[in-house]
Amino acid sequence: MLDVKDKEQIKEIVREMLREDDQEKKLSLIERIVRVEEGIKNLSEQIKLIIDTTNKRFDDVNKRFDDVNKRFDRQTWLITAGFAFLSILLTLITIFVK
Repeated sequence: MLDVKDKEQIKEIVREMLREDDQEKKLSLIERIVRVEEGIKNLSEQIKLIIDTTNKRFDDVNKRFDDVNKRFDRQTWLITAGFAFLSILLTLITIFVK
């Protein structure tokens, strides 16, 4: 049969093993937290890159729309000037023909 001294030694060994197990669980949890934080940081960087790329694409499309708008303005001005010229020419022709 076990005496009191042996029981105390067994209790101390069990306590020590439980403390070590708790420490291992804490370290494992800390390692997981670090991995999750690194993953979040990586995802954040990827999202920022995607947003920057998307913003650049929108800027490019906006520039193209501005260029097309300038072309339409130029064409409108030329068409208006052409009609004005033709109107003046027709008016002058009708005046000089009489």
